[in-house]
Amino acid sequence: MYVDLINTSQDLNLKVTTLQVAGCGGAPCSQQLALQIKQTLNVRHLRQGYGMTEVSGVFFSTLNDTLEQVTTTVGCLVDHCEVKVVDREGRMVPMGTPGELWVRGYNVMLGYFNDEEKTREFIRPDGWAKTGDQFVLQEDGYARIVGRMKDVIIRIGLKIFPSEIEEFFETHPDIMEAQVFGVPDPKVGEEICVYLRLREGVTITEQDVVDFCKDKIAHYRIPRYIRFINEFTRTSTTGKIQKAQLLAKLLSELSLKNL
Repeated sequence: MYVDLINTSQDLNLKVTTLQVAGCGGAPCSQQLALQIKQTLNVRHLRQGYGMTEVSGVFFSTLNDTLEQVTTTVGCLVDHCEVKVVDREGRMVPMGTPGELWVRGYNVMLGYFNDEEKTREFIRPDGWAKTGDQFVLQEDGYARIVGRMKDVIIRIGLKIFPSEIEEFFETHPDIMEAQVFGVPDPKVGEEICVYLRLREGVTITEQDVVDFCKDKIAHYRIPRYIRFINEFTRTSTTGKIQKAQLLAKLLSELSLKNL
């Protein structure tokens, strides 16, 4: 929604001056987009937050947050709630290190209705709920979301976080949105694919995209598959882009080429 508002105001040369508060949640908001919301839409207050249906709200921006805190984090921890960031064995990692976010407190649900097995998978006996989200927790209590644990791309043993590459592509003046995901590959484990939504009337080639990446990001982070799309398919409830459908579309395309 914000991407379309920004694009329309720029295309029509409209100066928006009446917006007071913009809230972001449900999906990661890149620093580039957050800055555009503040600068292009002239929003007085930008607020970010993080939560889940199962754990309610966990992090929120405050009225006194700096521009840096508002645009780079999902806010600070709410009162009376515990969080920790752990590795795959459940051991806490140092502050500033990526890992899975676990939550414990009054805001964690009692369980899934009539599904004890799924409840046990999500909530440990000691009350910690495993969110499945990759986070970086800072010393000041603020947090940065890196992405879903299952979305991490592992290429030749190297971990690649899709959200970081998406943020990079969204710095391009003609790219409105980018969605990055891994594609199974027998040789390197996973290759990188990016789907790009461009500004209306703009034409960019795959080679243009590769050239934009050169000398800006590491070679192994440059997507092998580059595709363009007019609109992303989103969920009806929260508006999240459905990456699984993009992957299925690409795999179907690749299988047809190999026939």
